[in-house]
Amino acid sequence: MDLLTKATNDVAREIGEMDPDDPVQPERVKELYALTELIKLTKAQRNKLIYEKMDALAREVGSLKPRDPRRADIMNEIIRLSHSDCKPMAGQRTHSARFSTHA
Repeated sequence: MDLLTKATNDVAREIGEMDPDDPVQPERVKELYALTELIKLTKAQRNKLIYEKMDALAREVGSLKPRDPRRADIMNEIIRLSHSDCKPMAGQRTHSARFSTHA
């Protein structure tokens, strides 16, 4: 992800330094757009995987007895995952709404 971000920043900087009439500029704008879309798709897929893991952990917590010491470890893992730079995409539910153990 860092390489994609760096490449995007480099292309954006290059576009910013170009003369508006530079014949290469439209091609660089297309590259910038493609890189931006790739970053969005990569983040969305990463978020999906994180949410799936959090959901599985939440189901596991729901299957444990209230005083089971593993509950704290699992909850700590859920919290860690929720702070791992995953921001909901537009229209995506937040993790708190998805962890309801009430059917």
